[in-house]
Amino acid sequence: MALAEVRGSARGAQRRRHTDVEIHIREVQFSDGYVPLRSGEIDVLLCSRPVEEPDLTVGPVLVREPHALVVSARHPFARRACVRLDDLARDTVLRSPRSLPDDWDAHHVPARTPDGRLVGRGEDGGDRPGAHCPGRRRTWRLPRIRPRCRLLRPPDVAYVPLGDAPPYEWGFVWRPPVESARLKAFHQAALTHVGGEPDGGWGVP
Repeated sequence: MALAEVRGSARGAQRRRHTDVEIHIREVQFSDGYVPLRSGEIDVLLCSRPVEEPDLTVGPVLVREPHALVVSARHPFARRACVRLDDLARDTVLRSPRSLPDDWDAHHVPARTPDGRLVGRGEDGGDRPGAHCPGRRRTWRLPRIRPRCRLLRPPDVAYVPLGDAPPYEWGFVWRPPVESARLKAFHQAALTHVGGEPDGGWGVP
């Protein structure tokens, strides 16, 4: 299930129930981290796990998506149907933007492969998928989102499935001070769309 589908469904349900409410969807850059949320620019953020921030409330997982490795089209991995976590030790994996917490980066790119080898890390990968890949051997791991791959993939970049990596998990995050009946309804609409049971609350354990 696509992230845009969940977001659009929740937005449509909220508009039908609360006709006086305007919902604005804004794209947040990967490198922005939680800054727009904490500054009050946005009320709720759809982002990937883990989120270990004591000042933020984390809702349940809404979507799970498989991982991929982003590489230059000239990289040997680009010719493979699939790569494994152990393959990460064979090259340099770019860092996540430094504005993101270290625990998020460590969760998605382990310090060592399952067979115990050290994973070399490179420079900050930035926001654009593959921005540092063409013409180089460096690799960067990021979520595989099939519709966006077709839209955003530069011509010299390949997305190779990372077969044994756990899926990316996406859900809403918000600041407790903005909790309201309308925000709760928006969250519940998204939860219902993915097959969760509305619980009359936030769905937070």
